[in-house]
Amino acid sequence: MKPLRRTGKSDRAKTIRALDALWGQTVYATYGHVCKFRGVGGMRCGGPLQAHHIFGKGAFPRLRYTIENGLPICAAHHRFALHGGYPASVVSGWLANACGAERL
Repeated sequence: MKPLRRTGKSDRAKTIRALDALWGQTVYATYGHVCKFRGVGGMRCGGPLQAHHIFGKGAFPRLRYTIENGLPICAAHHRFALHGGYPASVVSGWLANACGAERL
């Protein structure tokens, strides 16, 4: 008789990656396959489209897979505009314009 196989961290990590990818594809399908920050901050769009969590998945784990907590953004805007040190007041204004203040 074979021993029961335990689910290791690698299996859990694979499941999380698969769920994250599915969440991102659903965000794109819901809100369009275009960067919602086009022209924001004087930056040009660049790189592949990425799904951004409006409320961070670390700080708000229950919202991680909520579609309304996502926004399609190009890699350039995602990295530099949202995670690159812009003041929170500026970023929150961009988010309000991109997704509507009622989602914030």
